[in-house]
Amino acid sequence: MGKYNWTIDDLKAKFKLLEELISHEKDAQRIELIDSDLNFLLNIFEEYDSKDTIQQPKYIDLYREYKTKYEGIKFLWSDFQRFNSLANSNGLKVFDLKKSRLSSDDLLSLTHDFYKSLDKFFFENFLKTFKDRQTHIRFQTYADGFHCGETISISALKESFIDIQRVFDLQDLFATVHEYSHATSVQINDLHLQLNKELYVEIDPLFMEIIFADYYYQQSNDKDAYTYRINNYLEYLVYSNMISLLLSLMNFDRQQEIKTVKGLRNGIQKSKFNYLPLEESFEYLKYPCERYITCYMIAIELYNIYKQDKDKALYLLRKIIYMSNLSSKQYYNNIKRLGINPNQSISDFQKELQSNMKRIRKR
Repeated sequence: MGKYNWTIDDLKAKFKLLEELISHEKDAQRIELIDSDLNFLLNIFEEYDSKDTIQQPKYIDLYREYKTKYEGIKFLWSDFQRFNSLANSNGLKVFDLKKSRLSSDDLLSLTHDFYKSLDKFFFENFLKTFKDRQTHIRFQTYADGFHCGETISISALKESFIDIQRVFDLQDLFATVHEYSHATSVQINDLHLQLNKELYVEIDPLFMEIIFADYYYQQSNDKDAYTYRINNYLEYLVYSNMISLLLSLMNFDRQQEIKTVKGLRNGIQKSKFNYLPLEESFEYLKYPCERYITCYMIAIELYNIYKQDKDKALYLLRKIIYMSNLSSKQYYNNIKRLGINPNQSISDFQKELQSNMKRIRKR
């Protein structure tokens, strides 16, 4: 067993603790929070039990699921379409990351130092979860799957269990920074993971990834920090193009859905941003592209603010994390009322990436 580890049995022990807590709890909001955690853990247990027998859903079923989901977030459609029209890959290309010799201890130490560089508020909340690292994070060799990192947070206990699937390049470090952002946000606000806020829970981790690239390059002069940032951006263009294709096919009636899926497949093949094989690209139908693009648009705006006023950007991020008990649309409107306007700074961000690319090409 490694130095850092947790198992499904640890989650089951937390489940029993939650059952005990809810049996004595009187506060209605607290009961709702604990009940949400219990249901979440039940889903986790079900996933673990069925990992070897789970069947891949049909593309038509995935399309129907996404159609229902997208009809519920029409207030985002225009910003999705604007991002897709503004974002481009001019002058950018995917580079392979070089292999990394960073140990698990190195990943944790570098993550610690980065959060320490932010401000007292974020660092103190980071430490609340980081102190339990020996029993709340594990590092495993990457198996076939879609995620290199996952955080299982039990909001009522303010505890998070982090799983890093190592690929042994700099992605491991970015994944560790990303997942600790999730865990830190639960320390700041135990209502941060409410269902209606699901669309926005990647804002803080994606923002941390973007600013971490600058931090790590300045600390190490490792150009892979910018390689990761650019590769990530290009992958998000695939997400954006997938959303654009889905939105263009939203009005098809049920009898035309088979034709719709065929159109989606053809659209992926013709995608100007797509650099992945068709079947691999079509797997993005199973991925919450709408959540990541929503959060990425906002993270880019926060980054632009951060470059000019670090304290203001971190203050705005704190305000977003503290938001609770709103509808999905209300969250989005409140974020914009903070002066964060999606797609306002996308051209500046692309210039930054092109500048990063020049550094990479000199290696």
